[in-house]
Amino acid sequence: MTDKQQKKLLLIVDDAPINIKILTFCLKENYDILSATSGQQALEYVSANPLLDLILLDIVMPDIDGYEVCKKLKESPKTRNIPVIFVTSVKEEGYEAKGLEAGAVDYILKPFNSDIINARVRTHIELKQYRDHLESQVKMRTDELGKTYRTLYEHKSKLQHAIDKISSFIQNVVEKKDLTARFFNPNLKKCYEIMNCSNEPCPCYGKEPMRCWIVAGSSCSSKMSGKKVDQQKSCSNCPVYRAATEDHIYEIGENFNSMMHIIKIKHTELEKSYYNMKTSQDYILKQEKMASIGQLAAGVAHEINNPMGFISSNLGTLEKYVDKFTEFIQAQSDVIASTSTVEELEAKRKKLKLDYVVRDVSELISESLDGSERVKLIVQNLKTFSRQDESNYKPADINECIKSTLNIVWNELKYKVTINNDYGKIPMTKCYPQQLNQVFMNLFVNAGHAIDKAGEISIKTWNGDGSIYIAISDTGSGIPEDKIEKIFDPFFTTKPAGEGTGLGLNISYNIVEKHKGNISVHSEEGKGTTFTIQLPVVE
Repeated sequence: MTDKQQKKLLLIVDDAPINIKILTFCLKENYDILSATSGQQALEYVSANPLLDLILLDIVMPDIDGYEVCKKLKESPKTRNIPVIFVTSVKEEGYEAKGLEAGAVDYILKPFNSDIINARVRTHIELKQYRDHLESQVKMRTDELGKTYRTLYEHKSKLQHAIDKISSFIQNVVEKKDLTARFFNPNLKKCYEIMNCSNEPCPCYGKEPMRCWIVAGSSCSSKMSGKKVDQQKSCSNCPVYRAATEDHIYEIGENFNSMMHIIKIKHTELEKSYYNMKTSQDYILKQEKMASIGQLAAGVAHEINNPMGFISSNLGTLEKYVDKFTEFIQAQSDVIASTSTVEELEAKRKKLKLDYVVRDVSELISESLDGSERVKLIVQNLKTFSRQDESNYKPADINECIKSTLNIVWNELKYKVTINNDYGKIPMTKCYPQQLNQVFMNLFVNAGHAIDKAGEISIKTWNGDGSIYIAISDTGSGIPEDKIEKIFDPFFTTKPAGEGTGLGLNISYNIVEKHKGNISVHSEEGKGTTFTIQLPVVE
C-alpha cells in the first residue's frame, strides 16, 4: 500500500469517553484512531508509537493536564515533530496563547464541527508531511554537502600542498635565481609505454618519464617523429598529457612547469637582449662622448693655441738672446786673446743690450713654463674626460669632477657666462667619475646654449641624508612647460634641427640612474633652469 492509500494514525486524548467517541466518529473514515483517557496513558501510547501523525489533546485532565503532556512531547527528540491540536471547552482569555506556547499547532473549542475538525487535521497532517519531506531533503542535502565538503577538504589539502610547493619554488627562483625548479607529478608516465611505441625513431623511447609539451594545451612543438606522434594534434588529445593532468592539482602543477620552462627560455632571451642593449648603450655613450669632444675641439684648440703662441714667440726671442750671448762671449774671448781694451768690450755689451736681455730671459722662461703648465692641464683634463673606463668604479671627489669638467668646457662659456660656485663639504663616494663628468659636461654645455648673450651659471653642492646633491642653474631662456616631461627621452631636443642629437640628457639620466641616484629639473621660461642631481654616498 502506498503513502497516499495508507491511513494516517491519530491519537485522541480526553478524560471524557463521550468526547473520544464523537471525535472517533468524525475521523475514522479517513484515519486510524488510537485513544487515551489520561495524560500519563497518552505519553505511554506515544512512547510505544513514536510514528503518530497527529495528536488531538484535551487540556483539563485529572492526572497530567494537556499543557504538561504537550511540553513533555516537545522535549523528546522522538516526539517533538508530532503536531498537537488542543480540543477543549476552556474559553478563558490567555488559554489559547498558553497552548500555542506549549507547542500546539492549533486550538479547537468544544462543541466542534466535524468538517472543521477534518479540515484542520488534514491541514496539519499535510504540513507535517511537507515538513518531514523538507527535513528528509535537508538531511539528504546535508549528507551530500558533507560528502562534497570532505571532497573539497581533500582537494583543498592537495591544493594547499601544491601552492606551498609552488611558493617554495617561486621563492627559490626569486632568492637564488634558480629557474630549474619543477613540480613533481606522480601521474607522469613513460610516453612510449602508454603510446605502445616500438623501437622506432622517438626521443622518448626507453627513457624515464619526460614532458614533451611546452605549453599545456598547445600544439606539441618538440622535434618528435613517429606514427603515434603524428596522431596527436595538441596536448589535450595526448593520452600521456591527459593521464598526467587528470587531477586538476597536477594540471596546475604542469601549467607551473610549463610557465617555468617559458620563463627560462625568456630569461635566456632577455639576458641576450640585455647584453646587446648594454653593448649598444655603451657604444652610444662613447659616440656621444666623442661627439661632445668634437664639439669642444675648437675651443680646446683655442685654449691650447694661446699659451702655445706666446711659448713659440718667447722661444724665438730667446733664440735671438742666445745669439747675442754667444756673440758677446766670443767678443770676451777675443779681448782676452788680443789687445782689445775693456772699453771696447763694454761698448759691445751696450750694443747688444745684455742688461735688458738678462732681465727679460727670466720672464720669458717663467711665461713659457706657465704656458706649458696650462697646456699640460688642458691636455690632462681632456685625457681624463675622454678615457673609457666603464669598469673603473672607485672613490672620487665630486667637487673635483665638476671643476675638471668646467675647465674642459670653459672656452665654450667664458665669453658670455659668469660662474658662481658654492662647493659644499661633501664626502668621497664610490662612482664612475668619467661617466659623471659626461653628465656635468652635458649640463654645462646645455646651460651655455640656453644663455643668449650674457648670463650666469651657478653651481652648488651639499651633503645630506646620506646623499650628495649637485644643483646646476642657469639664467637662460628656460624650457617650455609642455616639453619638460620629454627632455630625458632619447632623441628629444629643444635645439634647432641639426644642432643636437637628443641623447645628452637621456644618457645623463641613465648614468645617474646607474648610480642609483635621481636627476630632476625645474624651469621657468624666460628665467632659467635648474637641474638637481642626488647621488647616494657609497663608502
